[in-house]
Amino acid sequence: MTDDETSDEARLIGRVARRDASRRAMASSSRRIDDHGALTAMVDSRVCVITNDGRHIVGVLRGYDQVTNVILEDCHERVYSSERAVERAPLGLYVIRGDNVCV
Repeated sequence: MTDDETSDEARLIGRVARRDASRRAMASSSRRIDDHGALTAMVDSRVCVITNDGRHIVGVLRGYDQVTNVILEDCHERVYSSERAVERAPLGLYVIRGDNVCV
């Protein structure tokens, strides 16, 4: 195998790896809920949503859509600290974009 063939192969492998990484990122950011049964059962009940930045938002689930945008009513944020007890920061009505929902 010549140096040119080796570098062409390396470039091809790099392109495939970047394409696969891009596809995985797009798939995770555009999650869709095809089976609405899981969230439908939770409507009007208290849920905890963990966001991508690690915030814990607790509230009553009032609605959602196909990209997991959620509407929470009467909610608060749980703020955890190693030095103090868990704090509750009141938020009221909150809309969380689906691409920010972690769990």
